[in-house]
Amino acid sequence: MSPQADKSPQRHPPSRRKPAPRPAGGSAKGPAEIDAPSPATAQLEVLLGRVEYLPLQRAVAAALLNKIAAGAPARELAALLQSDPAAALLAIRLGGAKTSGLEETARTLDPARFRLCLLENSAARAPEGFDLAAFGRQCCRAATVARLLAGLVPQIDPDQAALAGLLADMGQLVLHLCLPKTSRRAAAQAAAGDADLLEIQRRLMGLDHCAAGARLARRWRLPDWLEQVVWLHHLPGETLDQLPHRPLVLLVQLAGHLAALPDDQPNSSADAAALAAALGLTAQQIQQVRSEIPARMEELFRQAAMGGAGQDLQQVLVGTAQSLQQQTQDLQGRLTRLEDRSAELAAMEYLLTNLPEDGSLANLTLALARAFASPAGISPAPGLPVAAFVVADGQVMLALCRPGGDDSLRAWQAQPAALQAGDSAAAVMQKLSPPQFFETQLDLEYYSATLLEAPGQAAAGVLLPARQAPAWPMLRDVAQKILALCLELSRRGRQAEGLAAGSCQFHRQREAQVSRESLAAVAEMAAGAAHEINNPLAVISGRAQLLAAKASSAQDKESAELIARKAQEISDIATELLNFARPPVPAPARLEVAALFDQVRLAVENKNLPKTAGARVDIQLQPGCPPLWADPAQLKDVLLELVGNAAQAAGKAVTVRLAAQPRLQGLLLSVSDNGPGMDQATLASAFMPFFSARPAGRGRGLGLSRARRYVEANGGRIYLQSQPQKGTTVFLELPAAGAETS
Repeated sequence: MSPQADKSPQRHPPSRRKPAPRPAGGSAKGPAEIDAPSPATAQLEVLLGRVEYLPLQRAVAAALLNKIAAGAPARELAALLQSDPAAALLAIRLGGAKTSGLEETARTLDPARFRLCLLENSAARAPEGFDLAAFGRQCCRAATVARLLAGLVPQIDPDQAALAGLLADMGQLVLHLCLPKTSRRAAAQAAAGDADLLEIQRRLMGLDHCAAGARLARRWRLPDWLEQVVWLHHLPGETLDQLPHRPLVLLVQLAGHLAALPDDQPNSSADAAALAAALGLTAQQIQQVRSEIPARMEELFRQAAMGGAGQDLQQVLVGTAQSLQQQTQDLQGRLTRLEDRSAELAAMEYLLTNLPEDGSLANLTLALARAFASPAGISPAPGLPVAAFVVADGQVMLALCRPGGDDSLRAWQAQPAALQAGDSAAAVMQKLSPPQFFETQLDLEYYSATLLEAPGQAAAGVLLPARQAPAWPMLRDVAQKILALCLELSRRGRQAEGLAAGSCQFHRQREAQVSRESLAAVAEMAAGAAHEINNPLAVISGRAQLLAAKASSAQDKESAELIARKAQEISDIATELLNFARPPVPAPARLEVAALFDQVRLAVENKNLPKTAGARVDIQLQPGCPPLWADPAQLKDVLLELVGNAAQAAGKAVTVRLAAQPRLQGLLLSVSDNGPGMDQATLASAFMPFFSARPAGRGRGLGLSRARRYVEANGGRIYLQSQPQKGTTVFLELPAAGAETS
């Protein structure tokens, strides 16, 4: 489902009770065309509101249908449900969403209703470019790890932990379903190291996958503990101190870290160690959990009997549909009897059952139009739509509900004049200042306006294709109460999301500040030590030279000269410490990237630098790279340091690729190698002064620290990406030369 392609027909709320939800992988509510100022305020909210169910794996659907028909025990059904988050969500919602685990859900499911929903949802397609099977395996693995960890933490229910681990990242699938192209672009940018995935999603879509998943969890009335896990499982642990379900959120975070690690990787990350300590778990317990993962996964899939997942889904669907034929006829009879209900009561019921629990004003606007269209009957002008509008926070949203079901929504920025109770439909539209689109959609000569009372500066109402608006006092009263509630929920939701995003940003800024202060302290200490060392060294060197000049034998002269040489080596070390502590002020100049890379390549090929011996340099430049504005000597030193590090880490011939690509306000340089890579502990400490992964005698450990100081002094940023046995990439973001520097 995408906002460009989803044009499926819609149904207006009938004058009877709303039927069972239709899990067609998208919406049973209807498409909405959006012209909003930002995706978060209108487009994405509407798309999220249209998601009734998530697409599940066809193999899982077929296996579930067969097992239900065969009367399989709840344990086997629960194992199958744990292999697919979408199937688990479908079962939980049909089971009442109050369960603590999937096995309990499987025992309380209505088999007929569940089979019907599986049949309807089996045609849903996965989002383009999204691997449902791989996503399901990763979620299943996280659930397995969470259950194992919960067995070591007494206050956490293992069934709840497994379910929370399975559904924690449901927002990833939700965003790919609503905005597939943008989600793929966000994932690609995160993989390239541009920024954190959550930050990129918020920048591109207005919401990250945690907030999107939490909104659906609220709308679907999932348990509070599950909603908190979905929403907050990527926040730092120290920001969750007052959270009622903090241990469960921390446990799911830890399960996600461990599930992402390959079974053969010996060590977990520093973040995983911190989370384990917060839960009171030891390193030995974590290692024991990791050792049990493969066997638990094998047992889970054995219970699910997924070996037959490749069966013909079409045959399964045909057999299941035939067995449900009689039940469908019974349901049709019940629906026919319910059609006798009054139109106003049906519209009230529609509003109450479609209350946007996340406070989405866009979804509320569509719901108002559809609800009022039902009793209106789209008469006496049968070709005209019903319109509903909501004005809040300087934004106007107007929805059209047409007789054929082709509903739409428009949103625009405006500060309309105050609406009056006696305003005609034409006067209302004039104050709302809608886009040109509505002039061809509404013939206001046939319309009347029904205004709803709204708190504060908000306003709302309905435009009906009738010269005199019907009274409908109960419907208006219910609509006004729902409007007030949604306005308050929307306000609180924005505040909560802003606090969560601000907490993440503050945490990152605090870490960066601590790193800068620590580096400054180390640099100051190094400068002081260098000054203190140089004074006695001068005396030692001078006396050694005097002794060499006055030596009476060749052996004494050689000893004195050795002392002088070693004193000079110590002096060179002190000078290196001083250069690190107080690097020279850069002298920036206009610098062509191609020329810089050629200088580095020639320096390596000339083999004048022992540190870069064995390295081969490849160059890759994207078209349109502007000149840099940086100190040429310092930047060349940085690149040679990175090439030398790759050569020393490999211990053999290594290929280093120098690449450059333009960015919005500068350039992104990258230095990639095919060496041994770094583990998480080495990666976390790579920029620390005096740190080196090589054994004693390997150098001072100042190369990357000095490179970082040079890059930052030139107005840039440097960061790493590396995995064991997969090489290392160092990224340098640097400013481009502007017109004033040419």
